[in-house]
Amino acid sequence: MPSSTRGRIALLVALTGAALIAPSCFELPDADPPINDDDDTTRADDDDTVEDYDPGDVLELVDANNYSFSATLTIAEHTLAPVAYPCQDPSTEVCDITFDWCNLTDDFLHHPMGAVEDIDMVSVGLFEGHTPEEIADDLRDDAVSYIAMSLFVSNAEFVAGGPRQDECQVALSELTQLGNDIDAEQYFTPELGNGGQPATWLFMISTGTEPLEQVRMAVFLVPDAAQTEDHLTLSFDDTAFDSQADFTSLVPATLPAATTPAAFWTDVSNTGNGVPYNFGRSDQLVITRFESTVPAGLQDHIIELGNLADERWTLDLIPTTIADLSQATGETGSFEGINEEDTWLMWMWNTHSMNPMPQFMTVLEAE
Repeated sequence: MPSSTRGRIALLVALTGAALIAPSCFELPDADPPINDDDDTTRADDDDTVEDYDPGDVLELVDANNYSFSATLTIAEHTLAPVAYPCQDPSTEVCDITFDWCNLTDDFLHHPMGAVEDIDMVSVGLFEGHTPEEIADDLRDDAVSYIAMSLFVSNAEFVAGGPRQDECQVALSELTQLGNDIDAEQYFTPELGNGGQPATWLFMISTGTEPLEQVRMAVFLVPDAAQTEDHLTLSFDDTAFDSQADFTSLVPATLPAATTPAAFWTDVSNTGNGVPYNFGRSDQLVITRFESTVPAGLQDHIIELGNLADERWTLDLIPTTIADLSQATGETGSFEGINEEDTWLMWMWNTHSMNPMPQFMTVLEAE
Protein backbone atom coordinates (compact mmCIF):
# COMPACT_ATOMS: atom_id res chain seq x y z
CA MET A 1 0.00 0.00 0.00
CA PRO A 2 1.49 3.42 -0.92
CA SER A 3 2.60 5.55 2.01
CA SER A 4 0.33 8.42 1.02
CA THR A 5 -2.65 6.07 1.13
CA ARG A 6 -1.61 4.82 4.56
CA GLY A 7 -1.47 8.43 5.74
CA ARG A 8 -5.04 9.07 4.67
CA ILE A 9 -6.24 5.83 6.21
CA ALA A 10 -4.63 6.80 9.51
CA LEU A 11 -7.07 9.65 9.78
CA LEU A 12 -10.08 7.41 9.28
CA VAL A 13 -9.40 4.59 11.68
CA ALA A 14 -12.12 4.67 14.33
CA LEU A 15 -12.88 1.13 15.24
CA THR A 16 -15.43 2.04 17.89
CA GLY A 17 -17.09 4.76 15.89
CA ALA A 18 -15.53 7.50 18.05
CA ALA A 19 -14.35 10.61 16.19
CA LEU A 20 -10.58 10.87 16.30
CA ILE A 21 -10.20 14.00 14.21
CA ALA A 22 -10.58 17.58 15.38
CA PRO A 23 -10.22 20.75 13.31
CA SER A 24 -7.56 22.06 15.66
CA CYS A 25 -5.81 20.68 18.69
CA PHE A 26 -5.71 24.20 20.09
CA GLU A 27 -9.42 24.61 20.65
CA LEU A 28 -10.32 24.09 24.28
CA PRO A 29 -13.34 21.81 24.48
CA ASP A 30 -16.24 23.39 26.29
CA ALA A 31 -16.46 22.50 29.93
CA ASP A 32 -19.26 20.18 30.86
CA PRO A 33 -22.35 22.09 31.96
CA PRO A 34 -22.71 22.52 35.72
CA ILE A 35 -24.47 19.64 37.36
CA ASN A 36 -27.59 20.61 39.26
CA ASP A 37 -27.37 18.44 42.35
CA ASP A 38 -29.80 20.68 44.27
CA ASP A 39 -30.36 17.98 46.85
CA ASP A 40 -29.51 20.01 49.94
CA THR A 41 -26.76 17.55 50.90
CA THR A 42 -24.21 20.39 50.72
CA ARG A 43 -24.60 24.05 51.46
CA ALA A 44 -23.37 25.06 47.98
CA ASP A 45 -25.29 23.55 45.07
CA ASP A 46 -23.72 23.64 41.63
CA ASP A 47 -26.47 25.80 40.12
CA ASP A 48 -26.26 28.44 42.87
CA THR A 49 -25.28 32.04 42.17
CA VAL A 50 -23.73 34.72 44.34
CA GLU A 51 -27.18 36.28 44.78
CA ASP A 52 -28.37 33.16 46.61
CA TYR A 53 -26.12 33.97 49.60
CA ASP A 54 -25.71 36.62 52.22
CA PRO A 55 -22.60 38.77 51.51
CA GLY A 56 -20.79 37.36 54.53
CA ASP A 57 -21.20 33.81 53.26
CA VAL A 58 -19.52 34.37 49.89
CA LEU A 59 -15.91 34.55 48.77
CA GLU A 60 -16.18 36.03 45.28
CA LEU A 61 -13.01 35.61 43.21
CA VAL A 62 -12.05 37.75 40.21
CA ASP A 63 -9.08 38.04 37.86
CA ALA A 64 -7.41 40.63 40.08
CA ASN A 65 -7.10 37.99 42.82
CA ASN A 66 -5.14 35.64 40.57
CA TYR A 67 -1.38 35.29 40.58
CA SER A 68 0.64 35.43 37.36
CA PHE A 69 3.12 32.95 35.99
CA SER A 70 5.10 32.09 32.89
CA ALA A 71 6.16 28.57 31.97
CA THR A 72 8.07 26.73 29.28
CA LEU A 73 7.61 23.07 28.41
CA THR A 74 10.48 21.77 26.30
CA ILE A 75 10.20 18.36 24.64
CA ALA A 76 13.13 16.89 22.73
CA GLU A 77 12.83 15.76 19.12
CA HIS A 78 14.37 12.42 18.12
CA THR A 79 14.93 11.46 14.50
CA LEU A 80 14.33 7.81 13.68
CA ALA A 81 14.17 5.64 10.60
CA PRO A 82 10.74 5.28 8.97
CA VAL A 83 9.17 1.85 9.04
CA ALA A 84 8.97 -0.24 5.87
CA TYR A 85 5.50 -1.75 5.63
CA PRO A 86 4.93 -4.48 4.91
CA CYS A 87 8.43 -5.42 5.95
CA GLN A 88 9.99 -7.79 3.42
CA ASP A 89 13.56 -8.17 4.67
CA PRO A 90 14.35 -7.41 8.34
CA SER A 91 18.07 -7.61 7.55
CA THR A 92 17.90 -4.57 5.29
CA GLU A 93 14.68 -2.79 6.28
CA VAL A 94 13.45 -1.15 9.46
CA CYS A 95 10.41 -3.17 10.47
CA ASP A 96 9.56 -1.56 13.82
CA ILE A 97 10.55 1.13 16.33
CA THR A 98 11.36 0.23 19.95
CA PHE A 99 11.32 2.47 23.01
CA ASP A 100 13.22 2.02 26.30
CA TRP A 101 12.74 4.02 29.52
CA CYS A 102 14.47 1.61 31.92
CA ASN A 103 17.17 4.11 32.94
CA LEU A 104 14.77 6.79 34.18
CA THR A 105 14.70 7.43 37.92
CA ASP A 106 12.94 10.84 37.88
CA ASP A 107 10.19 12.38 35.80
CA PHE A 108 10.44 15.73 34.05
CA LEU A 109 9.31 17.56 37.21
CA HIS A 110 12.25 16.06 39.14
CA HIS A 111 9.92 13.78 41.11
CA PRO A 112 11.27 10.28 41.89
CA MET A 113 9.89 7.72 39.46
CA GLY A 114 10.31 4.00 39.10
CA ALA A 115 10.60 3.00 35.45
CA VAL A 116 8.73 -0.20 36.23
CA GLU A 117 6.68 0.60 39.34
CA ASP A 118 5.25 3.97 38.28
CA ILE A 119 4.60 3.58 34.57
CA ASP A 120 1.22 2.09 33.66
CA MET A 121 0.79 3.09 30.03
CA VAL A 122 2.85 4.07 27.01
CA SER A 123 1.25 5.86 24.08
CA VAL A 124 1.91 7.60 20.79
CA GLY A 125 -0.20 10.43 19.43
CA LEU A 126 -0.14 11.88 15.93
CA PHE A 127 -1.00 15.57 15.48
CA GLU A 128 -1.39 16.71 11.90
CA GLY A 129 -1.15 20.35 10.87
CA HIS A 130 0.86 21.51 13.91
CA THR A 131 4.54 21.73 14.74
CA PRO A 132 6.22 20.24 17.82
CA GLU A 133 6.65 23.75 19.25
CA GLU A 134 2.91 24.40 18.95
CA ILE A 135 2.06 21.08 20.55
CA ALA A 136 4.46 21.70 23.46
CA ASP A 137 3.00 25.16 24.07
CA ASP A 138 -0.54 23.81 24.16
CA LEU A 139 0.43 20.93 26.45
CA ARG A 140 1.86 23.62 28.71
CA ASP A 141 -1.43 25.51 28.56
CA ASP A 142 -3.46 22.32 29.14
CA ALA A 143 -5.20 22.92 25.83
CA VAL A 144 -4.76 19.59 24.04
CA SER A 145 -7.47 16.94 24.14
CA TYR A 146 -7.62 13.31 23.09
CA ILE A 147 -9.83 14.03 20.10
CA ALA A 148 -7.24 16.49 18.74
CA MET A 149 -5.04 13.59 17.64
CA SER A 150 -5.41 12.10 14.18
CA LEU A 151 -4.15 8.80 15.57
CA PHE A 152 -3.71 7.59 19.14
CA VAL A 153 -2.32 4.18 20.05
CA SER A 154 -1.36 2.88 23.47
CA ASN A 155 -0.43 -0.11 25.59
CA ALA A 156 -1.60 -0.30 29.22
CA GLU A 157 -0.23 -3.77 29.96
CA PHE A 158 2.44 -2.14 32.17
CA VAL A 159 -0.08 -1.38 34.92
CA ALA A 160 0.37 -3.22 38.23
CA GLY A 161 -0.97 -6.74 37.77
CA GLY A 162 -0.73 -6.46 34.00
CA PRO A 163 1.15 -8.96 31.84
CA ARG A 164 4.05 -6.50 31.36
CA GLN A 165 4.19 -4.95 34.83
CA ASP A 166 7.90 -5.78 35.18
CA GLU A 167 8.96 -4.40 31.79
CA CYS A 168 10.16 -1.00 30.61
CA GLN A 169 10.43 -1.44 26.85
CA VAL A 170 7.86 -1.51 24.06
CA ALA A 171 7.69 -1.64 20.27
CA LEU A 172 5.50 0.65 18.19
CA SER A 173 3.79 -2.41 16.71
CA GLU A 174 2.66 -3.41 20.23
CA LEU A 175 0.56 -0.28 20.64
CA THR A 176 -3.12 -0.63 19.81
CA GLN A 177 -6.08 1.61 19.18
CA LEU A 178 -8.65 0.96 21.89
CA GLY A 179 -7.36 -2.61 22.13
CA ASN A 180 -7.44 -3.23 18.39
CA ASP A 181 -4.21 -4.00 16.56
CA ILE A 182 -4.00 -1.67 13.56
CA ASP A 183 -0.29 -2.23 12.77
CA ALA A 184 0.54 1.22 14.09
CA GLU A 185 4.10 0.97 12.80
CA GLN A 186 2.87 1.29 9.21
CA TYR A 187 2.00 4.94 9.72
CA PHE A 188 5.45 6.01 10.93
CA THR A 189 6.54 7.54 7.64
CA PRO A 190 7.72 11.02 6.58
CA GLU A 191 5.20 11.11 3.72
CA LEU A 192 2.40 11.65 6.25
CA GLY A 193 3.41 15.29 6.56
CA ASN A 194 3.74 16.09 2.87
CA GLY A 195 1.82 18.90 1.21
CA GLY A 196 3.02 21.55 3.65
CA GLN A 197 1.15 20.03 6.61
CA PRO A 198 3.46 19.06 9.47
CA ALA A 199 2.89 15.71 11.15
CA THR A 200 4.02 15.62 14.76
CA TRP A 201 4.46 12.33 16.62
CA LEU A 202 4.50 12.36 20.42
CA PHE A 203 5.61 9.38 22.54
CA MET A 204 4.56 9.42 26.22
CA ILE A 205 4.97 7.27 29.31
CA SER A 206 2.31 7.79 31.97
CA THR A 207 1.09 6.90 35.42
CA GLY A 208 -2.52 5.86 35.01
CA THR A 209 -4.22 4.91 31.77
CA GLU A 210 -5.98 8.08 30.64
CA PRO A 211 -4.72 9.71 27.42
CA LEU A 212 -2.57 12.82 27.96
CA GLU A 213 -2.89 12.59 31.75
CA GLN A 214 -0.15 12.09 34.37
CA VAL A 215 2.54 12.06 31.68
CA ARG A 216 5.92 11.45 33.31
CA MET A 217 8.14 11.88 30.23
CA ALA A 218 7.55 12.65 26.55
CA VAL A 219 9.51 12.94 23.31
CA PHE A 220 8.70 14.03 19.79
CA LEU A 221 9.47 11.53 17.03
CA VAL A 222 10.58 12.49 13.53
CA PRO A 223 10.63 9.82 10.79
CA ASP A 224 13.51 10.55 8.41
CA ALA A 225 14.41 8.41 5.40
CA ALA A 226 18.06 9.34 5.84
CA GLN A 227 18.18 7.64 9.26
CA THR A 228 18.66 3.99 10.16
CA GLU A 229 18.12 4.17 13.95
CA ASP A 230 15.13 2.10 15.09
CA HIS A 231 15.61 2.27 18.87
CA LEU A 232 15.08 5.14 21.27
CA THR A 233 16.29 5.23 24.86
CA LEU A 234 14.58 7.95 26.89
CA SER A 235 16.67 10.17 29.15
CA PHE A 236 15.88 12.69 31.87
CA ASP A 237 16.78 15.56 29.53
CA ASP A 238 14.05 14.67 27.03
CA THR A 239 11.40 16.77 28.78
CA ALA A 240 11.93 19.93 30.83
CA PHE A 241 9.55 22.29 32.60
CA ASP A 242 10.60 25.76 33.76
CA SER A 243 8.38 28.35 35.41
CA GLN A 244 8.35 31.71 37.15
CA ALA A 245 5.55 32.92 39.36
CA ASP A 246 4.50 36.15 41.02
CA PHE A 247 1.71 36.49 43.54
CA THR A 248 3.01 39.61 45.30
CA SER A 249 1.16 41.89 42.87
CA LEU A 250 -2.24 40.24 43.15
CA VAL A 251 -5.14 41.58 45.20
CA PRO A 252 -5.61 39.21 48.16
CA ALA A 253 -9.03 37.62 48.54
CA THR A 254 -10.46 38.64 51.90
CA LEU A 255 -12.87 36.81 54.15
CA PRO A 256 -13.77 36.93 57.84
CA ALA A 257 -11.49 34.88 60.06
CA ALA A 258 -12.71 31.44 61.13
CA THR A 259 -15.40 31.29 58.43
CA THR A 260 -15.92 28.85 55.57
CA PRO A 261 -17.84 30.69 52.85
CA ALA A 262 -18.92 29.43 49.47
CA ALA A 263 -16.26 30.39 46.94
CA PHE A 264 -17.33 31.57 43.49
CA TRP A 265 -14.99 32.09 40.52
CA THR A 266 -17.60 32.74 37.84
CA ASP A 267 -15.91 36.04 36.94
CA VAL A 268 -12.40 34.60 36.55
CA SER A 269 -11.72 34.75 32.81
CA ASN A 270 -8.00 33.96 32.50
CA THR A 271 -5.47 31.61 34.05
CA GLY A 272 -2.32 32.85 35.69
CA ASN A 273 -0.45 32.79 32.38
CA GLY A 274 -3.09 34.75 30.53
CA VAL A 275 -4.92 32.07 28.54
CA PRO A 276 -8.72 31.70 28.76
CA TYR A 277 -9.68 29.85 31.93
CA ASN A 278 -11.63 26.69 31.15
CA PHE A 279 -12.90 25.89 34.65
CA GLY A 280 -13.68 22.33 33.60
CA ARG A 281 -9.93 21.66 33.54
CA SER A 282 -9.51 22.30 37.27
CA ASP A 283 -10.22 19.12 39.20
CA GLN A 284 -9.02 20.08 42.68
CA LEU A 285 -9.16 23.06 45.04
CA VAL A 286 -6.35 23.36 47.58
CA ILE A 287 -6.05 25.54 50.70
CA THR A 288 -2.68 25.76 52.46
CA ARG A 289 -1.41 27.36 55.66
CA PHE A 290 2.18 28.51 56.17
CA GLU A 291 3.42 29.68 59.55
CA SER A 292 4.85 33.21 59.44
CA THR A 293 5.95 33.00 55.79
CA VAL A 294 5.39 35.98 53.52
CA PRO A 295 4.06 35.18 50.03
CA ALA A 296 7.21 36.55 48.33
CA GLY A 297 9.20 33.79 49.97
CA LEU A 298 7.00 31.10 48.46
CA GLN A 299 6.74 32.07 44.80
CA ASP A 300 9.98 30.27 43.91
CA HIS A 301 8.50 26.96 45.11
CA ILE A 302 5.09 26.89 43.42
CA ILE A 303 5.27 23.28 42.28
CA GLU A 304 6.08 22.05 45.80
CA LEU A 305 3.75 24.31 47.78
CA GLY A 306 1.47 21.48 48.77
CA ASN A 307 4.38 19.61 50.33
CA LEU A 308 5.90 22.69 52.01
CA ALA A 309 2.71 23.81 53.75
CA ASP A 310 2.22 23.35 57.47
CA GLU A 311 -1.39 22.35 56.80
CA ARG A 312 -3.20 21.43 53.61
CA TRP A 313 -6.86 20.89 52.74
CA THR A 314 -8.22 19.67 49.39
CA LEU A 315 -11.59 19.47 47.70
CA ASP A 316 -12.27 17.58 44.47
CA LEU A 317 -14.03 19.72 41.89
CA ILE A 318 -16.55 18.88 39.21
CA PRO A 319 -16.84 21.28 36.23
CA THR A 320 -18.41 24.17 38.10
CA THR A 321 -17.50 27.60 39.47
CA ILE A 322 -18.56 27.18 43.09
CA ALA A 323 -17.14 25.32 46.07
CA ASP A 324 -18.21 25.03 49.70
CA LEU A 325 -14.92 25.56 51.51
CA SER A 326 -16.23 23.74 54.59
CA GLN A 327 -16.09 20.55 52.49
CA ALA A 328 -12.31 20.79 52.05
CA THR A 329 -10.52 18.20 54.19
CA GLY A 330 -6.98 17.46 55.34
CA GLU A 331 -5.06 15.46 57.89
CA THR A 332 -6.34 17.70 60.69
CA GLY A 333 -9.96 17.41 59.61
CA SER A 334 -12.28 19.77 57.78
CA PHE A 335 -11.23 23.30 56.89
CA GLU A 336 -12.52 25.73 59.52
CA GLY A 337 -11.34 29.06 58.16
CA ILE A 338 -8.21 31.23 58.25
CA ASN A 339 -6.54 33.36 60.92
CA GLU A 340 -4.63 36.64 60.82
CA GLU A 341 -1.25 35.28 61.93
CA ASP A 342 -0.36 32.82 59.17
CA THR A 343 0.00 32.95 55.40
CA TRP A 344 -2.86 31.32 53.50
CA LEU A 345 -3.01 30.34 49.85
CA MET A 346 -5.83 28.84 47.83
CA TRP A 347 -5.62 27.49 44.30
CA MET A 348 -7.41 25.45 41.66
CA TRP A 349 -5.42 23.20 39.37
CA ASN A 350 -5.47 20.19 37.08
CA THR A 351 -3.78 17.35 38.97
CA HIS A 352 -3.24 15.34 35.76
CA SER A 353 -1.82 18.04 33.49
CA MET A 354 1.76 18.23 32.19
CA ASN A 355 1.70 21.78 33.56
CA PRO A 356 1.73 21.55 37.37
CA MET A 357 1.09 25.28 37.80
CA PRO A 358 -2.35 26.15 39.21
CA GLN A 359 -4.69 27.84 36.78
CA PHE A 360 -5.81 30.09 39.64
CA MET A 361 -3.98 30.93 42.85
CA THR A 362 -4.59 33.66 45.39
CA VAL A 363 -3.59 34.81 48.85
CA LEU A 364 -6.32 34.60 51.49
CA GLU A 365 -6.38 37.35 54.13
CA ALA A 366 -8.60 37.74 57.16
CA GLU A 367 -10.60 40.98 57.13
